[in-house]
Amino acid sequence: MLSTFLTINLIILMQITGGNFNGAAGVESEDLSYPVSFSPTSRDTLPVPAHNELAPGTAKITGTILQLEKSGQEIILHIQIAKTAGYGPATPPLATGQVLRVDATDFFESADQEPVSESGHVTTAVVRHLPPIATQSSAPAWRLVELVNDQKDPQQSE
Repeated sequence: MLSTFLTINLIILMQITGGNFNGAAGVESEDLSYPVSFSPTSRDTLPVPAHNELAPGTAKITGTILQLEKSGQEIILHIQIAKTAGYGPATPPLATGQVLRVDATDFFESADQEPVSESGHVTTAVVRHLPPIATQSSAPAWRLVELVNDQKDPQQSE
């Protein structure tokens, strides 16, 4: 009984609309095909994030080299942070005055420059946080990626 009722209603509806269920009989319906073109306005767009030049896990620091440790092939710099110029995503925070132990072995092996031989140099460097594995717990958690500049500390030359 219900199916007969639905069938009759469907037939009547088709005759009234001419088979066009998008609008009234004899009226052209607008094309609703997808995708619909979209022209964004300023309120529809997301803000563009600022360009971050530092890679994940890196920080750009300026500091004084307090000590250079050489042990076999390994070169460790002790850098006291004067300023942190920026962080890459997922980089642990660094405090002004903090002394970082930075493994510079790979950097100086691949670079065409000798490690700084005396303390008191002010340098701007990019360092990467790479925590040591459990068996190397005494290894530095930071690696030298780039030396931006290297100069003698003006306070020590007086």
